Amino acid sequence: MRTMQSMALIGVAALFATGTTAQIYPVKPVRVVVGSPPGGIDAYIRLIGPRVGEAIGQPVVIENRGGANGAIGAEHVARSAPDGYTLLFATAGALVHAMVLNKNLPFNTLRDFTPVANLFETLKIMTVHASLPFQSVAEVIEHARRNPGKLTYASAGNMTIMHINGEFFKAAAKVDILHIPYKGTAAMATDLMAGRADVGFPALNNVKAYLASGKLRLLAIAENQRYAGFPNAPAIAEIVPGYSAPPSWNGIAGPANLPRPIVERLNAAFVKALDAPEVRKFLDDNGAVPRAGAPEELAATIRKDLEIAVQMIKAAGIQAE
Repeated sequence: MRTMQSMALIGVAALFATGTTAQIYPVKPVRVVVGSPPGGIDAYIRLIGPRVGEAIGQPVVIENRGGANGAIGAEHVARSAPDGYTLLFATAGALVHAMVLNKNLPFNTLRDFTPVANLFETLKIMTVHASLPFQSVAEVIEHARRNPGKLTYASAGNMTIMHINGEFFKAAAKVDILHIPYKGTAAMATDLMAGRADVGFPALNNVKAYLASGKLRLLAIAENQRYAGFPNAPAIAEIVPGYSAPPSWNGIAGPANLPRPIVERLNAAFVKALDAPEVRKFLDDNGAVPRAGAPEELAATIRKDLEIAVQMIKAAGIQAE
């Protein structure tokens, strides 16, 4: 009898503790770790963060921990206490593609994280330096086939979304273009603008200023369909049979076993932040598509994309490292 009473008291205490946690959380600033250097995808979360802070009543601090295509930042979050004070600005590259391509990944996406909220998808494009003669994707393909290994394409690093997209393009177009990996999007964009790399598959926000200044030329939308903001730019999938763009969602995740009340509090705050007019405008200006939803939606997206990524990466012949 005493054992049953003790178990009941423990259950009540746990329920009370969970409820109390939800009521008092947060009592200090919340860190969001970005697994890439400053000057790239962090522009989005730096705009979203203050709106989340307003909703939860504590500052949201953005911390860049770049390296290994986001694995360094992701590992730090995975090893953090599941108390809601250390979160990951999660990307498809870090949590999906790295799982498939990195044999020594220090975490398991499905085991070591709690999905909190999907936020948005970035728009990927195909560019060339303005000094090059290419006016279309077809001209790039024709030149690459006549001069195998002579053209180069830049990415923000091995196993990044730009690298994977470039390899998908090469496989579908049956061309040999040399990959140049950089340490982050800022370095990649700078060398694309300077003409030290011929072709790029960046997100629009990475090179928008260089397109506007005429330093880079937009050839296509590196997606499966066109983008209304550039109505005259075809989608690569229209031109290159067999091409399919890799997923490029961005969201929020916490360590495994993050209490459900905290997950729900954070989810509501991030979803609300996406509706702020200035956030919506920034997303629209950069071709990003809002994907706010419940934690279960992000969890389902991760599982689905892991299955798809295995097939696509194998078909493209990209080797795990």
